[in-house]
Amino acid sequence: MLRQAWNRLAHKQWLIFYPIALSVISTMAFLAVYSAAGGPIRWSMFFASNFERWQFVRDEFFSGFSFTPALGVAVFALLAGMTLTAAIVVLLWPYSPVAALLTLTGLYGVMAVYLYRRLTGILHDWQNLPATLDQLKKDRACLEKDLA
Repeated sequence: MLRQAWNRLAHKQWLIFYPIALSVISTMAFLAVYSAAGGPIRWSMFFASNFERWQFVRDEFFSGFSFTPALGVAVFALLAGMTLTAAIVVLLWPYSPVAALLTLTGLYGVMAVYLYRRLTGILHDWQNLPATLDQLKKDRACLEKDLA
């Protein structure tokens, strides 16, 4: 089965060459930009620019990232959902692929409706800055008392 998929991919669709062409084009563009600067192209410039790029990514995105219990719960929920999906597919696929996909569609649909109703219920009762509104009412009452 993998051989058939590989033959189809490599011989009929030519998609196998897309990542190779993309990497060659990006390397050529990188070299063109640095050669346009007028200096000789050295490997040290390539490695220095790569290091600076990853240093920027680390400083801007990963420095404020911390592993909290909420992140652990989210990762666990993601893994549990993926495991449940895989288990349903493995159990139902031999009987009928359509039944497996319909079961997953129904399960995800029920979950979506449940989460939608729960979140809209939470948003319905939500008040923006309730303490601030109470403070504004007190200030208004005090101003009306002082101005009257």
